[in-house]
Amino acid sequence: MIRKVRGTEDIFDLQPEQALVDVIRKTFVQHNFSEISLPLFESTDLFARSLGTSTDVVSKEMYTFAPAGGESISLRPESTASTVRAFLEAKIQELPWKVFTYGPMFRHERPQKGRWRQFNQCSIESIGSKSIIEDALFIRMLYQLFAQKLNLENFKLQINWLGTIEDREQFKKTLLQFLEPHQEKICDTCQTRLTKNILRIFDCKSKDCQKIYATAPRLTDSLSEESEQAWNKIQSLLKELQISFLINPSLVRGLDYYSGIVFEFSSDLLGAQSAFCGGGRYELSSQLDGGETPSMGAAIGIGRLLMIQEAEAKMLSVEKKELIAILPLSKDQHEAAMNIYTQLIDANIKTELVLNKKSIKSLFKKADALQAHSVVILGEDEVTTNSYVLKNMKTGDQKTYSINDLILAIKQ
Repeated sequence: MIRKVRGTEDIFDLQPEQALVDVIRKTFVQHNFSEISLPLFESTDLFARSLGTSTDVVSKEMYTFAPAGGESISLRPESTASTVRAFLEAKIQELPWKVFTYGPMFRHERPQKGRWRQFNQCSIESIGSKSIIEDALFIRMLYQLFAQKLNLENFKLQINWLGTIEDREQFKKTLLQFLEPHQEKICDTCQTRLTKNILRIFDCKSKDCQKIYATAPRLTDSLSEESEQAWNKIQSLLKELQISFLINPSLVRGLDYYSGIVFEFSSDLLGAQSAFCGGGRYELSSQLDGGETPSMGAAIGIGRLLMIQEAEAKMLSVEKKELIAILPLSKDQHEAAMNIYTQLIDANIKTELVLNKKSIKSLFKKADALQAHSVVILGEDEVTTNSYVLKNMKTGDQKTYSINDLILAIKQ
């Protein structure tokens, strides 16, 4: 037997996810964001230039292939790069361009709880957003989504400030000096990051490394006066908006395009992979041959958010239409049953036609397995008189109707 690929899922009940995404969509639309659809794969160069060749995503985790005679293509590991590419390609002029997208992403990671190789994500971007007030309102929108719209309790918001390029360059020198006497003690991955992307050492999960980094200098101690004022301002605005947050100096996010404010929503209910939403301010369009366009964005991991909802017993439900099953008692009534089926469907009634059963008992057994609310029974007498028996499967009550009255009775 051929089994599903490791790190993927077969999901048979989509209603919890559909209900969750519906709430997210309505929240973003309320804040005047528009939904867009983007390709599942892009030029590999798009991700290499935007995310950074030294990031784990580009260097280890992308699904990349080259069609015969074609350029290198990669399944999208995230959607911010694709959104900015679409923004530039369409030559969008009206700013900020406020959009969101929902769909599958792909990363060749080690599967574990809360980590899949194909996973659904909802990403939201405000391209051309310049104001720090817009940053604060963006974070508030997400906080209110989780705390009020979804009524979640077990989560926290962590923030940090990555400053400007100049701030980070100054900090890298300070950090490198701090790490010199510790180089032999840190792991091989961090050894590599020292030369390729030193800020990524803070992403390391090694307890030994984390013990060393706990006393490392903070990026926020290397800020220019202007950056420090902005950092203090965003904290002040979040407090004014009554948003609870923690400052995490080790929070750098895993991608190269971030600057300024970065944030992460996480929950202890998820275990080691605790983050379910993350984002921040970035400038990406200049890396893709566009003009400098400051932006703000975030991504929500739908699978992890569903795990929190389940752990808190707060799964959302979609209102279900009651199913009506049509039961022709013999083959002689199949054509009449087909006609009734089409009339109920055209009346916007959820309907199932049960055929190919050998006995009346098996017909009702099938209707019960379908969890039908009621059944329409069609025998020889019903076809002759154009009357239809509607039986409630829960109470056992039944009554005979004409077709018009049958539709009215079902809809009541």
